[in-house]
Amino acid sequence: CYARARAKLFMTQPNLSKDQLNDVNWIGSRFFLQTPGYYDDGFSGFRSHTPRTKWPYDTTRDAGLPQTTGGGGFPTCTQWWSDSSIGL
Repeated sequence: CYARARAKLFMTQPNLSKDQLNDVNWIGSRFFLQTPGYYDDGFSGFRSHTPRTKWPYDTTRDAGLPQTTGGGGFPTCTQWWSDSSIGL
């Protein structure tokens, strides 16, 4: 998630404050977690690339991805990072 988010940040070059520039140097960046189009955007690749059994398969979020026999889903980076019971 982080490498893809940093790459997008450098390609789009948004106008960031000094605090935001410092924040994006951390994998758990508030900017990446709270700014639409970064960690929340599973359709742009900001998601788990392998099924995670702790997150059930979601037909909307996981559309186009394989539904495995283990039942795992593909959480977005925001879900993976922020879920209070099973996230990072």
